[in-house]
Amino acid sequence: MRKGQKYMAQEDGRVYFYFEKLGFPSGTFRQVLSKYVNGLLNTKGGMLVFGVEPRSRKIIGCDIKTRLHEDLFRLEFDNEVRTTRPTVSPSLCRFVVTRLEDFPGLSILEIKIGAGPIGEMFMNHAEQVFVVRRRQLFGPLIPQEIKDLVIAKYREEITSTCNLLSPVPKEKESQDPQVE
Repeated sequence: MRKGQKYMAQEDGRVYFYFEKLGFPSGTFRQVLSKYVNGLLNTKGGMLVFGVEPRSRKIIGCDIKTRLHEDLFRLEFDNEVRTTRPTVSPSLCRFVVTRLEDFPGLSILEIKIGAGPIGEMFMNHAEQVFVVRRRQLFGPLIPQEIKDLVIAKYREEITSTCNLLSPVPKEKESQDPQVE
């Protein structure tokens, strides 16, 4: 990747959110993680991309010059994931730093978040719930919205297990020998 190029998002159906700057690990970066990681876990998953201009999707890079600097951001990310309730599987979150080819002091930071398991609703460290709808972040949700989310996830779970609960067709029952 090079500075000024257009960031090429994969056409995999993921929702991408772009941020020009990282901010400080315990400041702006932490606030973004607190909301967006939670929202993406509660919906279909997606990507947070730092160092890309949101409107044009041009790569501008983030100032991550040393491994120590990168580790500070990684620790803040790990802390946010660790304090999310219920516990988040490490397989759902990935932290990737890619150095720009033409500017070694600049990088792109990508955080890949998978969708949480059906039936789970995630809260951040402040016990707030967020969701992503129509490619926008919504939240923190009020109690009625949380109730609606729980019901929607419950319906999705029931629908996905419908085939497991369906009765055996009568033709199949008549072919099975009965034990007396």
